[in-house]
Amino acid sequence: MTLEYSREAYSFKSNRNIVLLFISLLIGSSPLEADLKTIPDSITQLIAERESFRQSGHLHEALGAFADALVAAKQLSASKAEALSMGLIGYTYLLQRRYQLAEKSLNQAMALSVQQPWPDLAALNANYLGIFYHGQRRPTLSEQYYQKSLKWALRAQDQALAVQAKLNLARLANAAKDPKRAWALLNEVRLSIPAIGATGEQARFWLQLGYQTLKLKTDVEIATSTRLEIAFQALGKASKLAVQQQDQRIESLAQGYLGQLYESQNRLNDALVFTDRATDIAQRIDAKELLLLWDWQRGRILNVQGKTQPALAAYQRAVDYIEVIRQDIPVDYHDGRSSFRETLEPVYLGLADLLLQQANQLDHPDETIRLLKKARKTVELIKKTELEDYFNNRCDIQTLPEVDLERIAPKSAALYPVILPNRLELLVSIGDAIFHRTVPVAATAINQHARSLAKVLRWNREGYQKSAQQLYQWLIAPIGDVLQRHGIDTLVFIPDGALRLVPMAALFDGEKFLIERYAVVRSPGLTLLDPKPIPRQDMSTLLAGLSKPGPVIRKLPAQVLNNLISSVTDTTELRAVPLNKMGLRASSLTRSQPHSQTGHIDPEIIKLLLDDPAIFKKVQESLTIPGAKKEIIALSKLLDSKFLLDETFIKQRLGDEILKAPYRVVHIASHGVFAHSSEQSYIMAYDEILTMD
Repeated sequence: MTLEYSREAYSFKSNRNIVLLFISLLIGSSPLEADLKTIPDSITQLIAERESFRQSGHLHEALGAFADALVAAKQLSASKAEALSMGLIGYTYLLQRRYQLAEKSLNQAMALSVQQPWPDLAALNANYLGIFYHGQRRPTLSEQYYQKSLKWALRAQDQALAVQAKLNLARLANAAKDPKRAWALLNEVRLSIPAIGATGEQARFWLQLGYQTLKLKTDVEIATSTRLEIAFQALGKASKLAVQQQDQRIESLAQGYLGQLYESQNRLNDALVFTDRATDIAQRIDAKELLLLWDWQRGRILNVQGKTQPALAAYQRAVDYIEVIRQDIPVDYHDGRSSFRETLEPVYLGLADLLLQQANQLDHPDETIRLLKKARKTVELIKKTELEDYFNNRCDIQTLPEVDLERIAPKSAALYPVILPNRLELLVSIGDAIFHRTVPVAATAINQHARSLAKVLRWNREGYQKSAQQLYQWLIAPIGDVLQRHGIDTLVFIPDGALRLVPMAALFDGEKFLIERYAVVRSPGLTLLDPKPIPRQDMSTLLAGLSKPGPVIRKLPAQVLNNLISSVTDTTELRAVPLNKMGLRASSLTRSQPHSQTGHIDPEIIKLLLDDPAIFKKVQESLTIPGAKKEIIALSKLLDSKFLLDETFIKQRLGDEILKAPYRVVHIASHGVFAHSSEQSYIMAYDEILTMD
């Protein structure tokens, strides 16, 4: 778990502050250190009072209050106050994960700050923008703004902001696997911190320095002993200053990080001492977001020491703390993976791992089944959380009691793979029984073969057999005897990780596909969907299919259109389109370079290209789904249904039908994009895209 703390992440007063903690865990945070001397007293007081809302985690209230300050600044023609308020609004939007609004406000604030110029505000707003682009995984832009923040901070003679900028740059360098540069920046910070006057500020900077030094990626030219000594000294100074300031949060963090330092050196007894100290301090202030970190740390240490029962208890407490504060943890998606899963999944998997290990060591069948079900339930919590995050709480995901599939569909088995770093655990439920198999294969190998198979199938290429057969050997072969013994004819898969990319029916045993041996069903979780079948006499169904898209093509996101046009045309063909027909001057097309080195076509040119019938037809043909029409017509003959096909499958008509009749099933055959969030996910109708909302 990567932890990045900065100055504002320490004045927590309620669980609402967890949002600030976890923002700082993922992207860092930033102080408010602007020079307010030239701002009218009334606005200065207003901003100072409202800033307390944000620092205490009341983001909605803070946003409204900063908006009031912005209005007051404009009325008084106080342009510096306007720039400050605009920056605070942008940063608050960032904390709320309203990224488009955040970027717009922060850029406006930056422009105002530079225009005057006000070095202090320019440094502050550049830092905010660096944080923004860091969170968006755009390191080049983040680096540029952190450099600007450093330049303006030095011009403003603001030592604290200069130190913060260097710490942020060091974090970027370390993430980019450039430990030499990170090390140089951290050493500059180490020499600069004593010059900062405020003791509280020093404590926070020593904490950041100690943690970043501890987590620095190794380099042969940086002696481990030197690095750890500096980390130890910095964390010790942070703890000492925190005691002076009575800042128990920083004190707890410093002690906990010292525990991590000793854990990294396998000095486990010393690690436990510091972890216990950090826990005691966190308990005094009821900081559950810190207690989960230290119980997780304690669980890791005890597990290495072979103390399974105390380790299991520590992991369970950590999971319990996460569940308590879960709704206050902000989540983002990058590359199809949620930040929640990236940072906190190891806690759940650690608990599941210990439960499975304990189950392996028992001879008592009932207790073994209890532990196996508890491990499965722990992993199920991750799946539930992911669905809630994906829909951004649009849907209240209520878990259902586990149901015996045998009573619903005889001769059915549920296969629940649990992918751990060093092995694969297969949990198979048949009736009231649960069977367990361990496969010694690393998670990296499973993910590699799953992604390879998905890629080959998606692009209709040869060579799927190797990965399809290997996945069969890992997932199905170990449980073959159980399935055969119970006469199973239906397999319900609850896939995880990269296995979600694979159509399980395509697994191959060397002679037959899995679908030739079993009916194959997929489910996101055992307790997330009601498994009871819909009675056949009540299968009122709305069918919708798109074999060839229409006007919806023009409504697709620019990046999708860019890829489609690039795949069906080339530069020569684009330049053959008459410029006057495109409404462009000759210089316009040359300057925009439709097929540039980055592969991006200017969005305005995309619109004009689609006006060309030949290009539009090529894009349309690339999106045809020949089987969709056959599928919808075939299903309409089997079910009590109504169907919408191509020109009749339009957004308004679909909505009217759903509202008009109580359909039990809605079946759509079309293109869809399921992106990293529900806001960017959609299904194509003939005329429009259908969003999740």
